[in-house]
Amino acid sequence: MWNDREIVELLRTIKLQNRLVLRVLFQLGFNLEKMEREMALDFTALENEVARNTAVDESASLLLTKLTEEIKKLAEQVSDPAAQAKINEFAASLASRNDALSAAVEANTPAST
Repeated sequence: MWNDREIVELLRTIKLQNRLVLRVLFQLGFNLEKMEREMALDFTALENEVARNTAVDESASLLLTKLTEEIKKLAEQVSDPAAQAKINEFAASLASRNDALSAAVEANTPAST
């Protein structure tokens, strides 16, 4: 049988262990909350980077489209058929690169040139 002194000592030990467990649980909870906050921040950074990349991709595509249109207009103003053919060839090349860029962005792969 247990005497009073042993029971008091056992209760103290249990109380100390409970405090230790509570401390560890608190630290784990705090660390989990911190990790969740950091992951949320990283996710926000990722969203911002995706938005920036999307804007850059769209800008590049728009630039190529506008350049192609301007080059085609230039070709219409040239009277020399050989020069006009070269300009049209260049415009077609730009259009092709724009298509490759758009397809690569859509497929999430690097564009081939």
